[in-house]
Amino acid sequence: LDTVRRDVGSGGVLSAEQRRWLAGQLAAAGDRRVIVVSHQPLTSVDGGQAALALLDADRHVVAALAGDSHHNRVVARHTAAGGYWLVQTAALADYPQQGRVLRVRATADGGTVLETWMLDTAPDPLADTARELGYLDAQGGRPQGDAGTRNDRNVRLSLP
Repeated sequence: LDTVRRDVGSGGVLSAEQRRWLAGQLAAAGDRRVIVVSHQPLTSVDGGQAALALLDADRHVVAALAGDSHHNRVVARHTAAGGYWLVQTAALADYPQQGRVLRVRATADGGTVLETWMLDTAPDPLADTARELGYLDAQGGRPQGDAGTRNDRNVRLSLP
């Protein structure tokens, strides 16, 4: 989803056009599992609540994946349709400078599991220096715990 505000400011916005597009894509997905991706978390953008209402009503949604918040977080969103996961990933500029990988698998009992884990940047003199600087940033994410807990990083998330 395109949540970039192009008129003014850094806060996100989700237009009515984008919400209509999302509704069409959810309908077209049929029985396939769906992951919705946006730059800003839908919980914090203008128009995001309407998009979340669409996701809340669809039992095929596995996760809503976002960045922008500069911290790693994984939170369950419980809904009448069964629920899904809100997954936020810090920027590569933020300590510990890791990327996130996702894998969706079917379980033996017919459910779904979303596996997610963090990957380090490759060993490289420039990357090593960047990690050191990120770690030493006293006002950055490390002292604030933005890397997240173990459950915000490498987890298996089950869905019915």
